[in-house]
Amino acid sequence: APFMLVSMRIFTRTLIVGASAILALGTLSACSGGSTPQATETTAAAPTTSAPQQFPASARYIADMPMADGKTMTLGVAVDGEKVVAYACDGTDDEAWFFGKQTDGKLDISGKFRDTLNASYDGKDVVGALTMNGVSYKFSAPQVADPAGMYTAMLDGVRASWVVRPDDTATGVQFNGIS
Repeated sequence: APFMLVSMRIFTRTLIVGASAILALGTLSACSGGSTPQATETTAAAPTTSAPQQFPASARYIADMPMADGKTMTLGVAVDGEKVVAYACDGTDDEAWFFGKQTDGKLDISGKFRDTLNASYDGKDVVGALTMNGVSYKFSAPQVADPAGMYTAMLDGVRASWVVRPDDTATGVQFNGIS
């Protein structure tokens, strides 16, 4: 069953405190699901053609991208040295986790269900393209500070994952019956 954004706003602070030790780095296998959306053009910045810069030693980035159906696809990216984890979701029923490495400021990682994240660090933002279910979204994700980032929690077979933005709003999904 989809996780309701309204419920997430009520419990965001509590969940952040409880789940902060379970940040996304290496804790979940990738997931993707939901219906196949129609292809869409986005107005976000296109990837840059200049040489990528080196990522900071540890940083988080967040971007929102419009979808054809009026929803928003939200992407969170966390970099810790060469390790990278990213989470994208539409706030209803579609999500993807990405785990991999960055090399020389570039990301080229795939999720469990052939979703892809190709991006580079331009010295300020992570800029690139996210492809989920065959639909490509261009994005430019600025760096964010605590408590903004990606979170996940699991209790009694129910898993919730979400991205918290710098303005304390959150987008995520909840799945029941996860084993």
